[in-house]
Amino acid sequence: MHLRTTTESDTYAYATSPLNFGGVEKEDLLFWMIPMAIANNIMDDPFYAFAVGCFCLWLYKRLTANTPPGHMVLRLSIVMGQLESGDLATMYPAVRKVARALNRFLTNLWLEVGLLPSPTYCNRYEP
Repeated sequence: MHLRTTTESDTYAYATSPLNFGGVEKEDLLFWMIPMAIANNIMDDPFYAFAVGCFCLWLYKRLTANTPPGHMVLRLSIVMGQLESGDLATMYPAVRKVARALNRFLTNLWLEVGLLPSPTYCNRYEP
């Protein structure tokens, strides 16, 4: 992992664990737990909800078979970077502030869950 440092603030090292269970990363569990929770609210039988969650996880893993771990964070970061530097953000400064706040929130969320921060925010490691 390459850490980029800035002179404005202290740099904190962030250690990640390469452990995964059966090829399932932490970010992949979102595609298992969220559909399972939605199906559990719709259906009465928890077994069917579990089956729906497993199917969604299988389908997601099948569609993203050749992508590296952490690709979802990278794609989200690209979208947020385009939103921050897009035409809409230059016309309306409030959109830029909202995009930066959302990017900061998502980065802190990824760090709390234990995933890598987005590349647009990886030069700052705040306690």
